[in-house]
Amino acid sequence: MDTWKGRALGLILFESEMISQQDIDRALAEQQRTGLRFGEILVKLGIVSAEDVNWGLSKQLNVPFVRINPELIDGEAVRLVPEDIARRHHLVPYLIIDEELTVIIEDPTSKRALHDLEVLTGKHIIVAVGLAEEIAQALDLVYGKGGGAAMPAEDMRSEIFTPAQQQEMQSDFSGAIFLDFLFREALKRLAVSIQFEPKNEWVNLYFHFPGELVEAGKVSRAWSRIIFQSLKRRLQPARSKTGLLEGYVHHTVDDQILVFQAAFVDTPQGEAVTLTCIQGPHIPCSLCDLIIEPVDRQALEAVLAQRSGLVVMAGTERREKYSFLSLLLKFKNELKQKTILVGQFPWMSDEDYLHLRPAGGLPSDTLEAFDAALSQDPDILVLEDLMQVGLLPRALATALESKFILGLLRHPSTIAALEYMVEQISSRSLLSDALRALVNFASFRITRREFREPDPRLELAAKLLGLSPAPAAQATLMRNKADRQNVVVSDLNDFQTFVEIWSMDGQLADLLKTGEPFHKMIPALARLRGASLADQARELVLRGEISLDEFTAVLGSDVYASTR
Repeated sequence: MDTWKGRALGLILFESEMISQQDIDRALAEQQRTGLRFGEILVKLGIVSAEDVNWGLSKQLNVPFVRINPELIDGEAVRLVPEDIARRHHLVPYLIIDEELTVIIEDPTSKRALHDLEVLTGKHIIVAVGLAEEIAQALDLVYGKGGGAAMPAEDMRSEIFTPAQQQEMQSDFSGAIFLDFLFREALKRLAVSIQFEPKNEWVNLYFHFPGELVEAGKVSRAWSRIIFQSLKRRLQPARSKTGLLEGYVHHTVDDQILVFQAAFVDTPQGEAVTLTCIQGPHIPCSLCDLIIEPVDRQALEAVLAQRSGLVVMAGTERREKYSFLSLLLKFKNELKQKTILVGQFPWMSDEDYLHLRPAGGLPSDTLEAFDAALSQDPDILVLEDLMQVGLLPRALATALESKFILGLLRHPSTIAALEYMVEQISSRSLLSDALRALVNFASFRITRREFREPDPRLELAAKLLGLSPAPAAQATLMRNKADRQNVVVSDLNDFQTFVEIWSMDGQLADLLKTGEPFHKMIPALARLRGASLADQARELVLRGEISLDEFTAVLGSDVYASTR
């Protein structure tokens, strides 16, 4: 009856004449000694049966007590609830009707179980109480016998996070505290990405640095599902393909907005997730602080002062490139010019620019967004991907007429970016007249010597750095030590940044207009541009200041391919 709702279990059983006051006193004393639940102790002492306790709980919580009929178990409900979640919380998905999922559970007071189910299924949970042995039999029936036998009793193991941090993380059902600790630690260590990989009963957690993967811990399969679901609810936007879900996750750490590109992939072992940090947090706030050489800074400022033309940013390292792009726009917008971004640009959502995001992934979607941007009469257009089919010719023609355009190309070097444009554009005159400059930017971590060791890969270094074996043999190659688990940002000396500016002056324009095949132009182009960004970074590798892995992670392994 409803009059028992919310009352103590012992009182309900006492008023039902199932136990005496002496039984209550005995059970309470045992509970104080062992910490077990009151109902468990009554069963353990042989005072009542498990069925009696479950009946009392159903009256206390005003939920039905159900004897399980296997023939009535709804297959759709079972498919909605993962086996590890069902076994961990000892519950049977029983019935699904519209937005309501009914489950039969041994412990209806488990808030963690109900929260996990709501997060995973998106359904309103209706609870019924069942017998432990019937639930166990039903679980073996619907999921198979022996399932979940190796399931860990804990949710997390880690040597990076302290026991107190782990306890705080696991006390939060939603996974929000876990994600906050995780993002903070990744930022502190300057990890390129955070990775979850399913391994047997655990999901391994890694921090990924250039050329190395550091284990940060592991989480249980059941808890990983809750964490992944929490991430998926934060995806902006969420794009889904067969076996792949991707988007961007924003997270605020100490008033700094971090943006992670998130990718969820279905594998035979389970769902794997990678969170790649977009921003480079160490980029200076002004061009003067970033570009030390006055001649380079003046060249870039002269390019940015133009009222029209196309400036192309090359480079493969996304985190640094987009931070540098924000810096260029900050300088360019000192005159409060109207700026429109065409592309996703989720890492710039907090900046005061108009965004036009293509509706889909087709080239026509990007061209439609480009036309829509032009209709708003901007002073500056920023194009996220000039490699979209048909966009580069339109951008050059528009830049030649009246607009200043910043466009991005996913090529490791300025010379590779120029080669791509020469191959894509039928009119070299249009290219030389509309293109104002090619710009490349990269930033490299320089780690203290005590965290490095000699790197014997001289033959590989010669190949990747475009050297003959003799210079490579004289190099002082270093690489990160294998154990980087306790290395944090305070252990890093500095960042070495390089900016390469290749202005479209008369000599370069005349060279393009000769019409020679690009490979024949390379020696003359090399003489015009001098030492490239890759050349300067290569010297750091040869002196042992940065690792070969970091060089290739930032610039790509084929950065010298177009110059050979």
